[in-house]
Amino acid sequence: CWDGGDCEKVFGDCIATPDTCQGGFINYIQVDDDPFNQNQCDIMNNNEGCCWDGGACKKVFGDCIATPETCGTYLLQELGDTSCNPVLLTAGCCWDGGDCIKVFTGNDCIVTPETCSGADINLLGNGICEIGNYIYFQNTTYNEGCCWDGGDCEKVFGDCIATPDTCQGGFINYIQVDDDPFNQNQCDIMNNNEGCCWDGGACKKVFGDCIATPETCGTYLLQELGDTSCNPVLLTAGCCWDGGD
Repeated sequence: CWDGGDCEKVFGDCIATPDTCQGGFINYIQVDDDPFNQNQCDIMNNNEGCCWDGGACKKVFGDCIATPETCGTYLLQELGDTSCNPVLLTAGCCWDGGDCIKVFTGNDCIVTPETCSGADINLLGNGICEIGNYIYFQNTTYNEGCCWDGGDCEKVFGDCIATPDTCQGGFINYIQVDDDPFNQNQCDIMNNNEGCCWDGGACKKVFGDCIATPETCGTYLLQELGDTSCNPVLLTAGCCWDGGD
């Protein structure tokens, strides 16, 4: 029974068997559910009879096909892994399988190595504003060609938007954000200004018609307002009566 079907490897429209794939080498063809599969092209199986090593030796990206002959045997496995490798920016490597084209804000902004030259394109959209040596005005990714660092340099808090231009350069990365695991809701006095959106709201606590700020309540006390625990020290108008606690 042809080894219960074990000797027939199917890859799309291609079928590899011991007759087509040089006998024993068929067991070394890459398969997706193999825990040891590193998607690395085995040059011994780089032929049609072995289905181009189960596709590991023939990477297809739209109308572009990368092979060991066009891209190198050991580089193929890096194509299409979402990480842009400048070495693979060649037609033979299908421009790194599209990894070096980053799309942000829907489809409105597209980054390529040409538009974002001199920067590490892999850092775009990682949540950190990569503003380069901002103090020397040598920004690397905070520009239109890099889609403003993939949106990382624009922090939105309600109707307020903080950018490196409004928020004193590098301090923008220290603005409090709700999904930051290290967020202690503590007011950073360096970001206590409108351009930094009052430190993302950490320096401006609003309770109805009452607003508490470092000037009225103290910098380090603001974080305790509205935490449901009543603190008699905060029972002042400037602290909005402990935020109602």
